[in-house]
Amino acid sequence: MKKQVYDLTPADLAAHATWVFPMDELVEDEATVRPLGAGEIIPSGIQRIVRAAFRDASGKVFPGYVYTEAGSQVEDSRPVAWCDSVCITFWNGVAEPSPEFRHSVHRSGIRWPVTYETLVDGAPSQTGKLDGLYYVSGGSVRCVRGGEEDHGPSIKVMDEHGP
Repeated sequence: MKKQVYDLTPADLAAHATWVFPMDELVEDEATVRPLGAGEIIPSGIQRIVRAAFRDASGKVFPGYVYTEAGSQVEDSRPVAWCDSVCITFWNGVAEPSPEFRHSVHRSGIRWPVTYETLVDGAPSQTGKLDGLYYVSGGSVRCVRGGEEDHGPSIKVMDEHGP
């Protein structure tokens, strides 16, 4: 079974804890993923995502995934989670999250900060803390929150040590 990474669902992650980006002649493009087979060894350099549990400040837990074997910064782990029907991409690359997306995140009821921990048996745990939705602008990682929490632009400039 192959899918596009952006088409994964919580059910896919419940069924398979680890998904890899295969690098063979059968892949459609660089967004193609497939579940890791039982006992399969992943060659060095093959990118993967793993199931993670996300928890917001109110204690609500929701499913998602992060990229592994990257650095510890949000731009490395690129966390994604589903809060009810909203798919939240916490890392947005060079695109500032739109006001519509920020509002949908706020309407989902998420409360900041959000923490996550990977859930893969036999693998080291990867954890992180998220203060909002991240993107890069002018060479700096920036963080915004959604909806009423904004109180205006509410943009924090991040560096390698956090806000």
